[in-house]
Amino acid sequence: MSSYDTGQDLVTQAELTSSESDIDAACRRELEILLEVECLTAEVTVKHALNQIELEGKRRALDALTRVPAWEKDSLLSLLKSIDRDQLEMTNRLRLQIGGPRVEVG
Repeated sequence: MSSYDTGQDLVTQAELTSSESDIDAACRRELEILLEVECLTAEVTVKHALNQIELEGKRRALDALTRVPAWEKDSLLSLLKSIDRDQLEMTNRLRLQIGGPRVEVG
């Protein structure tokens, strides 16, 4: 989330200098950053993690987004459900490899 933090810092710094053009530029940059993070969040949510490393990446993304107070709760919930889905899929793949029963979603 360092890009988002940088965007917030730009706005704060611009507001301190009281330059209208600096404030406008910083607000535009902050919006660009938020839109980029929003798109990346959507991509991560729909992607199926194929291994524990990818699943951990999704968890780290969720952790980072929960630190953004204004982030949409529905987006966070979708990402959390995606993580749960991926964990279940990996568990089932492992169970199939060892001949165990498949776990169903309840």
